[in-house]
Amino acid sequence: MLGIITVPVTDLRAEPAPPASYYHQDALQESQLLYGEQVTIHEARDGWFRVTADEQPYYRDSWKGYPGWVKESHVTTIDAVSRKDLVVAVPWAALKNEEGAVVISLCMGTFLTCIAETNDAWIVSLPSHGDLKLSRQDAISTQEPFAKERLIDIGSALVGAPYHWGGCSCYHSEYSDTLTSVDCSGLVMILYRLAGVQTPRNAHDQFFAAIPCSYEEMEVGDLIFVKDSEKQRMTHVMLYAGGDRFLEATITTGRVQWNTGVNKFGMPLSACADNGEVYFGKINCL
Repeated sequence: MLGIITVPVTDLRAEPAPPASYYHQDALQESQLLYGEQVTIHEARDGWFRVTADEQPYYRDSWKGYPGWVKESHVTTIDAVSRKDLVVAVPWAALKNEEGAVVISLCMGTFLTCIAETNDAWIVSLPSHGDLKLSRQDAISTQEPFAKERLIDIGSALVGAPYHWGGCSCYHSEYSDTLTSVDCSGLVMILYRLAGVQTPRNAHDQFFAAIPCSYEEMEVGDLIFVKDSEKQRMTHVMLYAGGDRFLEATITTGRVQWNTGVNKFGMPLSACADNGEVYFGKINCL
């Protein structure tokens, strides 16, 4: 059975248990799903659905949707998948009714179905709220070409947001339903959605899906991966911003921030290629 998320943000949990109310390394927090994301429902239990998040690829023997539990009240079953013509491109976009009242706010990376447009607004259809409008500046068409370097420009709006383990949403201090913000791979996934690209959910899987490249081949918006030598897997991912700079969400400082190779690794990125810790890659859809 198919379903879609009908709240701005919901948590994907390893077990049917509510999330914490404060930012920490919550072992049960797998990911977050945004409004309209498709899930396959496998089981219902005590107000929760066991699902696979179909739009968050996860590799275990083969590519599949990320598994976990979501609140049953946050899901509506569907018969068919809607078109995805637009994607929200600001941290939070206000969707309004005909009278101009805000009905719902949705965060960056949320896909929408466009049914009409005016000079200053997109008209979209929401399964839970009908037809609403949002500013043309708040969303971009998934049909238009997208320059990869724009990922960094748009991502700069998230600098200073708290690091959220398992987070895949934009920080909103007044959003009360759950904690909001990103972890390292959640930041990458949200931003790449602006280019219409579906990346895997976790850093190691993003590395698995990327095309390895040299530092000299790196372009703004490409990915930098950090390997944990003990775990023998990638445990951190960052977005290359040119030169020695990158954008990252890091548990070390607890926030989304700009950083440099010299500051993080004690050497410029150009010297990191042979250290066995830092790797470079391109998502092949861009």
